[in-house]
Amino acid sequence: MAGSEWNGTFVYFGNQGNYPICFRVLDKDSTAYGSQSILLDSNYALSRKAFDENGSTSWTDSELRQYLNSEFLMGNFSQTERSAILKSTKSGADGSSLDGDYIFVLDEAEATDPAYGYGNGGTLAKENMRLYQTDAEYALRSASGGQVQTVDAAGGISSASASDLLYYAPALNINADDIAFTTPASENKPAYLAPVGTAEDNYYKLTMKGGSGFSASRKDSENNAVPAGYGFLVDVNEMGNAGAGVNYSRISGMLVGASGKVESYGMLSDVAATGEVLVNIPSTTPAGDYTFYVFAEDVKSDYYDHATDYASNFAPIKVHVGDAD
Repeated sequence: MAGSEWNGTFVYFGNQGNYPICFRVLDKDSTAYGSQSILLDSNYALSRKAFDENGSTSWTDSELRQYLNSEFLMGNFSQTERSAILKSTKSGADGSSLDGDYIFVLDEAEATDPAYGYGNGGTLAKENMRLYQTDAEYALRSASGGQVQTVDAAGGISSASASDLLYYAPALNINADDIAFTTPASENKPAYLAPVGTAEDNYYKLTMKGGSGFSASRKDSENNAVPAGYGFLVDVNEMGNAGAGVNYSRISGMLVGASGKVESYGMLSDVAATGEVLVNIPSTTPAGDYTFYVFAEDVKSDYYDHATDYASNFAPIKVHVGDAD
């Protein structure tokens, strides 16, 4: 992979200057930071800041660490997003250890780990470079020779004074259990129940779990099998309690097969309220037994924005697609 741009899956999470931050998914199932997590690393060099104006090369004592875990954390992530960010703990040399950090920057070993899609630190390792600031030298949390290690403008490992203004690319670990589902970032969420595809460009937006107490059920008169291309009625009984900063804007549904594969997803109603909604099963749906999940959703934006969306708990309804026995 050396010499090529970073290749993998990207997700949007948090924001910087009202624009969602694009993260590289370095590890979908990491255990390297004290708990099972998804390891994310910013695709951007976001801004410039001294690692430490007093010249300390210890991440533990650095002003950059303090800033990322206070002002940056509180100002760039919603309350629900913050609750999904895990504390990261990892031992390291020369003050580079992580000890309950929510936000951090990579060290040299992580920034050159081929398992994360990175090069070995040689020159022209473009996969180590950051978008929007391709000439940026950004800080690592490890030190060498009395200086802070960096990734230079050519993607190689270098170093600089801790008091220099350096770009930073934040990394963090999130709890997969706090993610309700993902959708392709290059597409609007469907306005009706539609078959689910994959993102052609590997960019996804997150829908986080953001509420509880939602309930829905199939109408008593609608308990028969449903042929593909036909529909059934659902009663939304309770909207429940939305999470902090969450404002439901629609009722959505998701048809999931016995294997766990999501067959279709989309909006059922553009009114987020109790009442009756119609579920139309796509005509291409294979016959079989499914669970249909109904939930309230806060859709923040279309694909031009990619901001995090939020969903209530899922209300499960059993449904057989096909002719009645």
